[in-house]
Amino acid sequence: MSGCRSSRKDDLPPLLVATVLPHVIGTRLAATARRGSATMQEKAVYAVAVPVWLVTVCFLARIRTDATEANLRRRLSRDGDWGTAENVPQDVLDKHFHPTAVLAMWFCLIIAVGISLLVLKLAFYNPYASKLVKDYSKIVVAESNLSRAERDRERIVGQIDVQRKSLKSALSSWDHYIDVILPAHALELKAHYRNCLINMYGDPEMTGAILAVPEGGSYPFAEPPTTRAGAAR
Repeated sequence: MSGCRSSRKDDLPPLLVATVLPHVIGTRLAATARRGSATMQEKAVYAVAVPVWLVTVCFLARIRTDATEANLRRRLSRDGDWGTAENVPQDVLDKHFHPTAVLAMWFCLIIAVGISLLVLKLAFYNPYASKLVKDYSKIVVAESNLSRAERDRERIVGQIDVQRKSLKSALSSWDHYIDVILPAHALELKAHYRNCLINMYGDPEMTGAILAVPEGGSYPFAEPPTTRAGAAR
């Protein structure tokens, strides 16, 4: 089983190459057939892709031939008394296995699959259809991007409205604080200061007297309340 799994892993890279190259060659052949002549690029593709494809097919056929021989040896070892696959006699193996025939069979089979892919690509390839598919894909992507952009715009516009309302509220609060709160607070402090002076000097008219003092003059109530009270006695 491990040998079979290993052979399958070995088959994968050449199998991909043997499958992809016929598609590439068929696409180029279709373009050449529609144009009537091959460009230098297409000639270069043919000169490289065809030999690589044939070598890959030979390599893959060889791998499959070895895998077929290994599977046959394991089956014969189970049916006979040789124990392991390596102990199977060559003459017994030759009765059931012909390497050249098996190699030719695998080569023809892989070549037939590749040519079938090439012919299908050559028969049904349409560059205008592929261009149409690309344009349609671009339309789908553009519509998706446009829809996402519109959703983002609606979200951003909503955020702008919220921020505009917040700014308007902050400005209104600022104007109210500057025009109403601070002047009222200033009047309240002024009144409190006058009341403190009146209580300190015991005369309600002292505030008017303070405001009436000429420049360079002296305050009538410049003396502390205790001194003025003693002089009165």
